[in-house]
Amino acid sequence: MTKGTRSLLKALRYDPKGLCRYIQHQTLPPTDPIKIAIGVNLEGDLIEADLSDPNTCHFLVGGTTGSGKSEFLRSLLLSLLKRHSPEHLQIALVDPKRVTFPEFEDIPWLLQPIVKDTEGAIALMNSLMDEMDQRYRRFEKTRCADLTRYNQQASSPLSRIVCIFDEYADFMAEKESRSAIEQSIKRLGAMARAAGIHLIIATQRPDAQVVTPLIRSNLPGRVALKTASEADSSIVLGGKQGDAVNLLGKGDLLYLGGGQLLRLQSLFAPEITL
Repeated sequence: MTKGTRSLLKALRYDPKGLCRYIQHQTLPPTDPIKIAIGVNLEGDLIEADLSDPNTCHFLVGGTTGSGKSEFLRSLLLSLLKRHSPEHLQIALVDPKRVTFPEFEDIPWLLQPIVKDTEGAIALMNSLMDEMDQRYRRFEKTRCADLTRYNQQASSPLSRIVCIFDEYADFMAEKESRSAIEQSIKRLGAMARAAGIHLIIATQRPDAQVVTPLIRSNLPGRVALKTASEADSSIVLGGKQGDAVNLLGKGDLLYLGGGQLLRLQSLFAPEITL
């Protein structure tokens, strides 16, 4: 990597106005696409992902300690909250280490209190599946194919729901919880997009025992921050994409969406302002 590239990545990362420069407060209507900020390219352009797109409707995020994974998740979350009102967007947060989302404990967007244990995570995933089934029954009655079409004609539009699941590996130690959560991700990953429910599953241990083929096949969008090995990089990005092991850390990332691999720098949010 050139000296100029390193300098640009460092400047983007540590600019205290990083997120505010790219994400402005808005109140978008419920029929607008819901986009998440992924990061900034070397030209200084913000790259976003549309959660209504089948290629980027659910995400797998992997990165080792010091990679900037938690900061990435926080900036991604802020990019949603700054543009969508609590009436049109609900957020579910899973934070077993209790350090990624402490400032978000009391925000009005929360679907329920932040989940911090295995039982709560299983209950949350079950409730999301129940909500998905209820929405599809509504769509059937109104002859709508998805949430966007339903909201275009409904007098009371339904909120989109984004579930951000930090440190997925913490729930994989016990066989029962592992099976329950895996099956939930499989079902939601396969069916929840049209119902307006989206998963962002993150881990600092993206190894084959934690991120199984069943999980990978149902999370089409991929973000790899610096990984501990080429094998971990390949699990997050797929194929033989081992380059995440060479990233600089602190928000330097590779984004795979729609078959295109981009190198980006995540936004920086030193203070949480809503």
